[in-house]
Amino acid sequence: MLAGDAAVHTDSDDCAWNPDCTPATYPLWGTGDLLLDGDGDYASTPTAVTPTDAGFSVTAHARVDTATADHDMTVLSQPGVHTSLFTLRYVASSQAWEAVVAHEDRADAPTTTVTAPADRPASSDEYLAVVYDEQADQLRLYVGSSYPAATAGVAGEDTWTPTGALQVGRTLTPDGGTDHLAGAIDEVHTYAGVLTPTQLAQLSLGSVDI
Repeated sequence: MLAGDAAVHTDSDDCAWNPDCTPATYPLWGTGDLLLDGDGDYASTPTAVTPTDAGFSVTAHARVDTATADHDMTVLSQPGVHTSLFTLRYVASSQAWEAVVAHEDRADAPTTTVTAPADRPASSDEYLAVVYDEQADQLRLYVGSSYPAATAGVAGEDTWTPTGALQVGRTLTPDGGTDHLAGAIDEVHTYAGVLTPTQLAQLSLGSVDI
């Protein structure tokens, strides 16, 4: 579902045969991406991310509008009743990517955070993945590759089953939406369980058959 000014962006040009053309701004991948202006718009899915005993995995391509990147901006967030199971966001002060996982659905729940510098300039397409691996007791953040850019231990911590729709381009709190993203998001995938490095690499290249 699209909300506010959120729109699926598609474009094309005739530069292959017209030397006087004006090059188009193409979607991040394929024929369209989600374009957001940061002014309250976002998208959501019909269902929530559902972890298994093994954990969960989420991936996306994102591009941040650097002209308005003076505040934190959320790429993906999975709300529960009182807090979010996970949040994947761009941190403006450090120009880095951050994944935060809450271990219970309560406002003061303990959390685990992993942070990694951007692999490319914020205005470029960045491949991002968050993997919560229960068996390895690790939270892993991947930025631009199939090798984790940052990891954190989660021994003794469990996931929980959230309610509500996955939020694309904002964080949803009990008080409303925050940290709206200005830029583009594409190729969002969510999985119950843990993706392998090979599967992460395939998704980074636009594959959906893993």
